[in-house]
Amino acid sequence: MSFDQALASITTDVADVFGLPNHLGRIKVGHKANLVVFDGAPLTLQGRPTMVVLGDYVDCALEQR
Repeated sequence: MSFDQALASITTDVADVFGLPNHLGRIKVGHKANLVVFDGAPLTLQGRPTMVVLGDYVDCALEQR
């Protein structure tokens, strides 16, 4: 499975299976999103989260936890 297929399997594919509106499960301008930013590849054990964005809230202090 490619990286793009793996990412879709936990984002857009899930939204589609559950019949969620098109603005969920996708990262696009004008869509709602909760995001986790990683310092490396997010689907590996080496990737660590560095920032969390939940709606309008941004937490950049993850290194201290």
